[in-house]
Amino acid sequence: MKSFPFDWRAFLFLCRFMFCVYIIYSLSKDVYYKGFTSDLETRLAKHNAGVSNYTSSVCDWELVFSMSFESKAEALKEEKRLKRLNRASIERLVQKKDNRDGLVVSLLTTR
Repeated sequence: MKSFPFDWRAFLFLCRFMFCVYIIYSLSKDVYYKGFTSDLETRLAKHNAGVSNYTSSVCDWELVFSMSFESKAEALKEEKRLKRLNRASIERLVQKKDNRDGLVVSLLTTR
């Protein structure tokens, strides 16, 4: 099998056309926020810039969970499910070893 070099820019560009549900956590407020986006990197930056109404009171949001979907309908269905979870269920989900989607999240959290 022939090996091809991996193009990170192309990968990040393609990920912009996927839909994600995510959970972010604020240590200062000790609260989780669940959301949906088609651009995880930009959305996380907006949360930490104080642009989003609910999350604007603090700027220490950390991405602790994400899951990608090919369709908007699938992602919105999962977001609805996540929003119904209680705190203990969210913490169990977040503490799972492989709780964040692949390489995109690891790139976002190491910048």
